Amino acid sequence: MSPRRREVCAALLAAFAGCTGTTDPGGSDPEGTADGTDADGTDAGSPATSADSTPADETADESPGLPAYATCDGASNALPASAPAVPESLEPSAVASYVEAVERTLVLPPDDEIVDGHVIVGTVETESVEHGVLARVPVNGGYYNEPMEGNTTATVHADLGTHVGNYFVGERVVRRVRDRDGESDPREDGRVLVCRPG
Repeated sequence: MSPRRREVCAALLAAFAGCTGTTDPGGSDPEGTADGTDADGTDAGSPATSADSTPADETADESPGLPAYATCDGASNALPASAPAVPESLEPSAVASYVEAVERTLVLPPDDEIVDGHVIVGTVETESVEHGVLARVPVNGGYYNEPMEGNTTATVHADLGTHVGNYFVGERVVRRVRDRDGESDPREDGRVLVCRPG
């Protein structure tokens, strides 16, 4: 490859680096893969795994009789203000609607910023378990959005790839972990999105 061609390729790679980086607007661990997961497929970072969120095994169980994953004492909320409110009912249909809306909030910019693309949220699967509901939200697609004000670059592209948002929704806590295949258990690996201490 000629030196000039290398320079052009390097410039193109630098210009399009945003297309291959993180898929969540909140950022990702730079060592994560292009779909926002670590090499082992677990969530590398997103608004759901910010420094403010806490894994299940790190929350203090100040609620006798409840396992650590069903509590969140001492954890702070990690959802943006635009996220929907947790449903009053833990009926699977209410939880399915809620987690679909939360997943869209976490992976997409506001609707008025998206100019093109497609995002497909598959059928949300729910399962009633002790102390709450497990839900899996499959997502695929990508979008283009307008550059930030004052930015003269072309529109920004985000390729969401394919991932599954795995949720545990309980009376006191909402936990999420993202992976490629929906096999992660948010009760074990999930980060606190919403904490409602008892």
